Parts: sequence; structure tokens; C-alpha cells
Amino acid sequence: MDRDEPTTRTNWLWWRADWEALRAELSQTNWEDRLTGTLNEQVEAFTSHLLTLQSKYVPCQTYKSRPGDQPEEQGLATTESKQHPSQLRGIYSCLL
Repeated sequence: MDRDEPTTRTNWLWWRADWEALRAELSQTNWEDRLTGTLNEQVEAFTSHLLTLQSKYVPCQTYKSRPGDQPEEQGLATTESKQHPSQLRGIYSCLL
């Protein structure tokens, strides 16, 4: 990637996710029907489903970084995410 080209980035706002709806939809997923075929096909189906649910239940912000942006300006999402711990373990507990 050329350092002078703008880059589009997406920040997922996990602390604002609709966890209840996400868990409910995961618990309603028919995994036996969804996870068929080869291992690679199953991984693709699993990943695709999780990403679809992520885009449905987790708000995000998309921004474009410009050449010359300072690293600390680009790192605000990292700082903010540390202030709001991820609740991913809530997703995984639904799968067990």
C-alpha cells in the first residue's frame, strides 16, 4: 500500500452492540444445516454468518485516513476500545 494513498477503516462499536438480539439470533441458528461440506466450506459459512450478524447488530463508523494524519489521531479507536472491554465472550458462550 502506498503511504500517500488514503485508507478506509471501519471501527466496530462493540460496547454499543445489541447483545441480546445477537445472542437470540445465534441461539436460533440451525448449525447442522449451515455447517455442511468440507472443513473449509464450514469455516467460510461460520465466518460469513458471524460477519453478517456483526454488521446487523454492531454499529460501526467508517472513516478515511488521509496522508499526513498523525498516528495518535488514527489510534483513537484503539484507545476508546480499551476503555470499553469487548463483550465477545458473550457471543462465544451462546455457541457452547
